[in-house]
Amino acid sequence: MIIALSAFVGVARTAVAAEVPDGAVLPAVVVTAPEERAAAPTAFHTVIRPAEQPQSFTTVTELLATAPGTQVRQLGSPGQFASVTIRGSSAEQVAVYLDGARLNSAGTGVVDLATIPLGAVDRIEVIRGGGSAQFGSDAIGGVVNISTANAPLGTTTAASVTGGSFLTLQGNASFAHRDDTQRVLISATHWSSDGDFSFHPSTTTLAGTTLAGNTARVREHNRTLGESLLLQYGTQSDAHTEFRATNDFYFGDRQLPGLEVEATQLAPLNPLEATQQLYRDTATAGITFTDLGTEGLQLDIGLNNVFEVNRFDDPSPALGPAIARTAYSNGLNPHVRMAYTRGNATFTNTLAARYDFRFDLFDDRARNRTTTAAGTQVRDTHTLLLHDEWQPWRDRLFVAPSLRLTTTPTVTRHAEYRLGILGRPLPWLALLGNIETAHRLPTLLELYHPDQGFIRGNPDLDAERAWHWDAGARIETAVVQADVAYFQQHIHNSILFVPISATTIAPINTFAVRSDGIEASATLQPWEWMRLSANYTWLRAAFRSTGLQLPGRPRHAATARLELAHDLSARLRGSGYTEGHWVGAMPLNVDNTVFIAGRVTLDVGLKATWQPRTGHEYFAALEARNVSNVQIYDARGFPQPRRAFYLTVGGKWG
Repeated sequence: MIIALSAFVGVARTAVAAEVPDGAVLPAVVVTAPEERAAAPTAFHTVIRPAEQPQSFTTVTELLATAPGTQVRQLGSPGQFASVTIRGSSAEQVAVYLDGARLNSAGTGVVDLATIPLGAVDRIEVIRGGGSAQFGSDAIGGVVNISTANAPLGTTTAASVTGGSFLTLQGNASFAHRDDTQRVLISATHWSSDGDFSFHPSTTTLAGTTLAGNTARVREHNRTLGESLLLQYGTQSDAHTEFRATNDFYFGDRQLPGLEVEATQLAPLNPLEATQQLYRDTATAGITFTDLGTEGLQLDIGLNNVFEVNRFDDPSPALGPAIARTAYSNGLNPHVRMAYTRGNATFTNTLAARYDFRFDLFDDRARNRTTTAAGTQVRDTHTLLLHDEWQPWRDRLFVAPSLRLTTTPTVTRHAEYRLGILGRPLPWLALLGNIETAHRLPTLLELYHPDQGFIRGNPDLDAERAWHWDAGARIETAVVQADVAYFQQHIHNSILFVPISATTIAPINTFAVRSDGIEASATLQPWEWMRLSANYTWLRAAFRSTGLQLPGRPRHAATARLELAHDLSARLRGSGYTEGHWVGAMPLNVDNTVFIAGRVTLDVGLKATWQPRTGHEYFAALEARNVSNVQIYDARGFPQPRRAFYLTVGGKWG
């Protein structure tokens, strides 16, 4: 099936993103290329291009952590499980896309960011705010839209290798070719790390008293391995028809050290033996016809498929008998979109309609007699998106209403709306705002988790519902780019696992949540050799019944960076950066009596780039992370590495 999907041909003309995530309508006046934004022009969003970052060694997780409004939770060293939340949401309430295919499975709903290698990623777009009207379910908090690189004109090869702390090794090699009629990209990435590191047990506060461990321990059983291969092909048969197909393979194998108490108090009598193997194949394909019968009429037909295997083994868990489970999930998404654009020198209007069918299968199997499994569960979803983009005065005013109708026979029906407005009173100043509704369908595990005595699912769950609005301003000049936004979000029917008896927990629709906050970011580049950037997020995510902060959500977060560069000679360029991160204290329980202490960390790096001749480039970079050696926790019981060093060398030929 995967081979057939990979062979399914189609996609879009470069001027059209045929693989826009799950119903997203493109914001351009005519059409938008795959590398352009998927967010509506009125949305508050951040675009991160890895090639433009000062770090030579980094991960998707680290880059997302620097975006305003986002919070990344990493359960250990790089390569271990990591997830993202936006504007106080849960990880299940953030939709993650890779080349237009939604990675959130219907089984668990959470995307593990550590399984997305950065080697072939061209851009990461973080869209903040409820996005169900544009992107469908799972987008209550926002969207992370990841796009792999398109082959540049000509033939290019590139390679890099990184080595560093914890016996970390990362390598990437790519080949790209593009001419007038076709393009090809092949990229392979390897990741491995022993992962073991020293740490200090959790520093928390209890009733105002700081509790901290001063004895260093070793985080063991932490090895990770990842292999990925990206294949991309596109061709243009004529001026109005273009094809694009992408297949991304990922395999991961990692040890799971578990909670720190398992290593510090239970081992070695209870050995650390938990392991996980992951396999994912993401296939996207489609065909786009432009000026179909008449100028301005466009038709996109596409197909996405995401297949995953998750194998978990723990012969000796801290509680209960041995676990041996394999979960299979598959999300198949054929879609068709038609759009018509008309306009003149002062007026432009784009009307679009898109139909999506999504079939999700989740098959949870036990591989021993002591493990209970959820069995086979399926869900099919039909959605119809109607979208209008209206620009009565070209760049001075933009109005974008959307309506999405969703039908899921086994769950419920939903109607979502969105209205975005952007006004530009001055060429360098934009005022924008949005109001929208959103929802999240319960995951199949939340509905049908097998009764294991201490935990079970709830087939009577309703979907989470939310409404959201935000407003702010954006400044864009040759020297300064900045934006500020205030947002407010109300979530109803929140799904939480709570005790339903003295011995069992289960998910129920419970507390209403209100989140509001302020996001501000700015980039200043007064000279070509210096760039300053910073962002700050103030978040109040609280239960409406008590007013207390949601667990795991810090009130304050900020990032600041200074980049310097200088031409040492005609062919040699030196650069350096320093980047600071501040995360405020975050509560660990609903009563807000136990907190993880706030932290400030600092990263620094130096890089030399040599161009011996046109088309050839070599570089070497040395970087230090967390130079102040602060002990970091994003979640209780899961320490992260302290100070670490990495050396990267690489080159590009084209």
